[in-house]
Amino acid sequence: MLFWLLTFVVTFLHIMMVLFLAPWVMGFQKWLEAKIQGVPAVPFWFYWGEIYSVNIKRLSSFLTSTYSYTSLLPFIALGAAIIAALLVPTFTTGMMIASLSDFLLVIALLMMVPVSFFLIALRYPSLKSLKLLQTTLVDSLLFLPVLFFILTIIRFITGGTSLDGVVIFFHQVGELPLMAYCPLLVAAFSLLFVVWDIPNFSQREGMDGFGGADRGLLLYINDVQFLVWLSLIAILMWPQSLAILQPGNDHITVWLRAVPFGFLAWVTKIFTECLLLAMMRSLLLFSNGIYRVGIAVVLSFLAIILYFAGLSGA
Repeated sequence: MLFWLLTFVVTFLHIMMVLFLAPWVMGFQKWLEAKIQGVPAVPFWFYWGEIYSVNIKRLSSFLTSTYSYTSLLPFIALGAAIIAALLVPTFTTGMMIASLSDFLLVIALLMMVPVSFFLIALRYPSLKSLKLLQTTLVDSLLFLPVLFFILTIIRFITGGTSLDGVVIFFHQVGELPLMAYCPLLVAAFSLLFVVWDIPNFSQREGMDGFGGADRGLLLYINDVQFLVWLSLIAILMWPQSLAILQPGNDHITVWLRAVPFGFLAWVTKIFTECLLLAMMRSLLLFSNGIYRVGIAVVLSFLAIILYFAGLSGA
């Protein structure tokens, strides 16, 4: 009974934390970039307040308005982002829907976001808005080979594609084997090129073509998917940092001791990723999307080569 209660509490705290912190993380990312580039920086809590105020008005009118299928598209995209957030563990495993926490399912849900954004743009007469989200969708689809290679390397290493399985595998092997960890770290770095353009979404030409309510919700969904991507990268960066929740009094006691470290490690990894991404973006390298796709493909394929090189060396 205690175990099931803990899984419910952990799942609730996890999703509330992600949904609340998503605008803060995006604001912090933009603040870091402004500081590194030496331009005036808007405090990141201002960004969170703007997103919050717009979307409270949007959600409060949901029940009092008549909606067609197309007007529900922003909420479909939000639902996909929230489900993806539920499936990606942050500081602990063993949540209520851990059995569904599969890398392939998470990627499918995250890919639903740009598809939904593009369909939303069809409702508006602005050609700039349509071009913006069409470009966003195409850029996302170009990274599918990268995601396929990462899915392959995860399956090679752990024997499956479960995110909880990745964490449990590295906990069970004790010390991090270089044969398994190095390819995973390279794969995590390649994913940074996938999220490269997400912070630019609110500043790109064409966003002004959306209605105020839809624009606010699109920005919030973009923030949520950004944090989900970062959390996914964080798992690949250091899977042993997550606590493991298992039934049994002894396991629960160990888990209670490990949870604070797991949360602190997650915050540290998100901060590190934001700092690394801000430094990379501030150098203005690889600004063309095709170059970023090429580098990400090479890195993800290199991860597979490193894995087989480790096998031959062993």
